[in-house]
Amino acid sequence: MAAEGLRLPFYHPIRLLEEIAMLDHLSEGRLELGVGRGISPREHDLWGLGRDQARQRSEEALEILLTGMTANTWESTVEW
Repeated sequence: MAAEGLRLPFYHPIRLLEEIAMLDHLSEGRLELGVGRGISPREHDLWGLGRDQARQRSEEALEILLTGMTANTWESTVEW
């Protein structure tokens, strides 16, 4: 496995949650996950996100990931 931090504002949180769950299953629970929001203005420009929008999306995505990995059921009203 490779080491890489996932830049949360650039991924749809539900799809990312599905991919994380699959990797965790394939690795038999050994997946270690690192996340961030990115710091490069060029990254944000490439994706058309301002710093404030990236921060908000990161916080929302992290909440979805943590809830999705620990709860049996949940709902989200986040629009991406």
